[in-house]
Amino acid sequence: MRNLTIKREKSFVGCLVKANVYVHDELTGDTKINGDKCYKLGSLKNGEEKTFTIGDDETKIYVVADKLSMKLTNEVCYIPAGFENVYLMGECKYNPIGGNNFRFHGMTDPRVLANRKKSNKKFGVYFAICLIVGIAFGIFAGYDSPDLAKNGEPFEIIDDSGVKMTLTDAFVDTNLAGFNFTYGCDDVAVFGFADEFSLMEGLEDYSIKEYGELSIANNNLNSEVEKENGVIYYEYDSYVADEGATYCYLAAMYKSEDAFWTITFAVDEAQYEEYKPYFLEWANSVMFVEE
Repeated sequence: MRNLTIKREKSFVGCLVKANVYVHDELTGDTKINGDKCYKLGSLKNGEEKTFTIGDDETKIYVVADKLSMKLTNEVCYIPAGFENVYLMGECKYNPIGGNNFRFHGMTDPRVLANRKKSNKKFGVYFAICLIVGIAFGIFAGYDSPDLAKNGEPFEIIDDSGVKMTLTDAFVDTNLAGFNFTYGCDDVAVFGFADEFSLMEGLEDYSIKEYGELSIANNNLNSEVEKENGVIYYEYDSYVADEGATYCYLAAMYKSEDAFWTITFAVDEAQYEEYKPYFLEWANSVMFVEE
């Protein structure tokens, strides 16, 4: 037996979501990931390091957000046979179309890169279906949403995360993995995540604009921070090759008592200009509920 140590570095992305670690074992595994029987070694909080015991044979290590999303998106690392202890590092990477996945550092194995590409494609197609068809939202919610987002009646949402905002009654809570909260309907998705100040020394001293500029730089986005109708935001888009479609995003930013929040509104490119005034209106309604 040997030790496997994994360090999850602090990241702005998915800071409240645990990274669950599984090891491939066809004999004792009770969970299937990518067709492999695996069992859970444990979980990692943001910035946490843990040591697990694994065998000396060649094996695979999987990291997933939860059992709901592991079939869509996961990270894998191939561990060669040997007796030496193994040390790995990684973090969650910002990628709304890919599920904000955990990624190991320094991976060059073609099998790992192929799995990432496959995961991004699966999640991208799934996300596209959520936006265009509304199938996934209907399944999660258990009822038919009333038409399109703009056609619903104003409806106040108070999420368990402490975010309060006014959307419309077309939206339903979808609990999509990788975010603090997600809401969707037939044509629009809304997803948000918090970056706690503890993630980086001095982060609490940043302005919302400075935080936005940092996020844009960290995620290599071709965008800039703007302010309109009292909302500080930036825009970007993403092309999903499998669908042949481009999706546009308006990421509104906020500063609460202990974190920065990014709440993103997403829609098909063809509808973005029509929906942008709605996105700004909804974004302007955001408040944070104290416990």
